[in-house]
Amino acid sequence: MNELAKQVQPASAAAAAKDAAGTASGATTGCVAFIVDEETRKTVQAVCQSRQNRLVIREGGSRDALEYATKYTLPGLLIVDVSDGERPLDALLPLLAAGGESSRIIAVGTMNDVALYREMMDSGVVDYLVKPVTDRALLAAVQQAESGSGAKGSAAAGIERSRLVAVVGTRGGVGASTLATNLAWLLAEQFKRKTTLVDLDLQFGTASLAFDVEPSRGLREALEQPNRIDSLLVSSAGTKVTDRLSILAAEESHEEDVRADPTAITLLLDELGRQGEFTIVDVPLHPATYRTKVLPTTRDIIIVTDLSLAGLRDCIRLCSQAQQLSPSARLIVVASRVGSRATGVSQREFEKALGHKIAHLLPEDAKASSSSAVSGKPLAVAAKSSRLTTALRHLAEQINSTKPTGKGPARSRFSWFSKE
Repeated sequence: MNELAKQVQPASAAAAAKDAAGTASGATTGCVAFIVDEETRKTVQAVCQSRQNRLVIREGGSRDALEYATKYTLPGLLIVDVSDGERPLDALLPLLAAGGESSRIIAVGTMNDVALYREMMDSGVVDYLVKPVTDRALLAAVQQAESGSGAKGSAAAGIERSRLVAVVGTRGGVGASTLATNLAWLLAEQFKRKTTLVDLDLQFGTASLAFDVEPSRGLREALEQPNRIDSLLVSSAGTKVTDRLSILAAEESHEEDVRADPTAITLLLDELGRQGEFTIVDVPLHPATYRTKVLPTTRDIIIVTDLSLAGLRDCIRLCSQAQQLSPSARLIVVASRVGSRATGVSQREFEKALGHKIAHLLPEDAKASSSSAVSGKPLAVAAKSSRLTTALRHLAEQINSTKPTGKGPARSRFSWFSKE
């Protein structure tokens, strides 16, 4: 038996008997998964471990699930690998009948067939995922299953999830972190929104410095161990700045590599989505995996750049990536440090080459920035009358008061097939 199976199955015969007894007695909570391959088992464990009060992952496929159904009452969520049979739907129909209204089924397989997918949906399967199964796809399927089963799922479906805003700078020093920290503070304190700021730069991030608070080690723990992410861990990992504002940040040693599990970012943002009204994520340029995990889940993407030739090049790259990863998100381009020096690229030239309007101009204000940094207070407190503070307040007002339209700059329908 592999190591993962040992972790998720009962550790003893007594525990197994207790597990079977609980299932046979009519318990329909928790999740049981029958998975053939190791990679999918790891994804199931990472996504479902903290979401289910009871998770059992067994090595096997649809035949094993059918045998299980003849002995025990099916759980609230059943994940079945149907790649072990030639006719996947035939194996699922008895399981659907056995589970009835109290059990939801997610199927996993290798056949990428639209007709098969439609047949499964018509039969009552929550979702059919084609291998390799991504954490984001499985999480979406599990959320769908939860929203359609039982009182708990219905209640969760009625809760408005917090709005996720990603802030990305074209390069270091353009002011993306300054924008993220001040945007979070303004949303929390001026617009009275419960807000969480996440600084994903675990070694060189500045969120804790900006608010003069001590970061916790909880963020690293969460990103390295996705199966431990739950509401309690996320709450304990955060540092409370005000009654409405919390930050998740770290100051890890620069002498060692922080090996964050990409799956953890998806699960962390999902958990934060159940708390508060806004989640602001300061996304570093490296590693690139962070962008591919954060951007698809965002409703607003703010790209911060200076008006330089290098800034233009990188802004074009980031805007293209943002549109591909999250075509329905609102893309907001912000020009920072405007007026600091002659850059050789005017705003008009920049916008023409980018194919996108600059939504906000953040003027250079060294005095206000210095006052904020020294005092450990946001610009709205340290330099209330600064033009930079005024510009940031206008951006916060836009984020707070309007919803994303899902419309971005025009793009060729063939751009998905083109190479960079």
